[in-house]
Amino acid sequence: TQSTWGLLYFLICSRLALPLPVLTMLKTSLVARTTRAVAAARVFWLANWRRLAPLLAGLFVMGSILGFIRSLVPLMSSKVFSQHSYSAKLAYIVTFGIAKASCNLIAGPINDRFGRKRSLVTGFLLGVPVPLVIIFAQSWNVVLLATCVLGFSQGFVGSGLIVMVVDIFGADRKGTAVGICECVIYSTVAGISLIAIELAQRYGYRPLPFVVATIINVFGVVMALIIKDTKDIVAAQAAKIHESAVSCADSEAATTELVRAEANATPGFIPPPTAPMLPKLDIRATVRDLVRNKNYLLLCVCGHVDKFKDGICWGGLPLWFSETNNLPATDVAMLLTVYPITWGVTQLVTGGLSDLLGRKLLLTAGYAINGAALLIMVAVPSYAPSPGLKVFCFFCTSFCIGIGTALI
Repeated sequence: TQSTWGLLYFLICSRLALPLPVLTMLKTSLVARTTRAVAAARVFWLANWRRLAPLLAGLFVMGSILGFIRSLVPLMSSKVFSQHSYSAKLAYIVTFGIAKASCNLIAGPINDRFGRKRSLVTGFLLGVPVPLVIIFAQSWNVVLLATCVLGFSQGFVGSGLIVMVVDIFGADRKGTAVGICECVIYSTVAGISLIAIELAQRYGYRPLPFVVATIINVFGVVMALIIKDTKDIVAAQAAKIHESAVSCADSEAATTELVRAEANATPGFIPPPTAPMLPKLDIRATVRDLVRNKNYLLLCVCGHVDKFKDGICWGGLPLWFSETNNLPATDVAMLLTVYPITWGVTQLVTGGLSDLLGRKLLLTAGYAINGAALLIMVAVPSYAPSPGLKVFCFFCTSFCIGIGTALI
């Protein structure tokens, strides 16, 4: 991130025709920063690649299954199961979302109590039968049941994998860790979506695409068994926090004793009470404090808005492109790929950028870009006279939505 900003600054200074010594100094600073960043990254990856490689493979599996479902199920709703109403077509997003949200609520405490690996293995095992059920499903309700199970699977897998990567990177690089996870997941979603639609065009929606999904899911189970839990890292971090708290408490106790000694020598002076020990975690008190926290509530609203937009892009855009705008399947596949792959690749930059600049600026810019892009996308059919121009405009707006989502 520092190298990127340094390069932009260098280019701007070049356009301003700054003196050669200044440009030389900026270039030297840029090279030094880049060298230090590359050296630090090399040391980190050499020390942690054995743990990170299976986790990245698990993220690839997670994105692959999501790519098959997101690209094929909306199209199968009308072409295979004769569901022509939008409410029926989008019902699978509702079932998936409710299941994944409920699972995320319980997966966090399970990860903290029993470790991340058990949650991970459970999630991948739950996901294995989902493609098989879709292959043999004779009704749309069975597909909805399968997507519900997939929601539980993705909740356990996502919570386990992302938290484990954050554990390895540490608290100071949370944005970078989440950025890498999102990059792997949604770049995979984009690539697999293209492959899934191509397989469906050549060999039909069933069974081949979902047989491939089942094989990938079995590979995910193997990776989950290989992955080493990060309980040791969490224990080390907790011990460090405890040492800091004890040191702080000792310092406060010494200060209190000094104040009491001064109080005994100063008539009429009332000393403050002794500082209490750190309390144990109370779930009810934690929830109550969160509900009263205005910043937390605003973040929840922002999260709902972002997921509402993602639900529209997931369930609405495939149908809108193919049925309302009568675009060919190749154009639909290309447009559905632009949004997730832009989102994923850009996360490599925005993740680290959030660690450097903070989250608020990126959130504000992301929502502004998404809002403008969605408005333009809705207006495209009315103002684009030719199909080619229409596809180009859809491509640009999908790209902007990917950028905005990465910033968010």
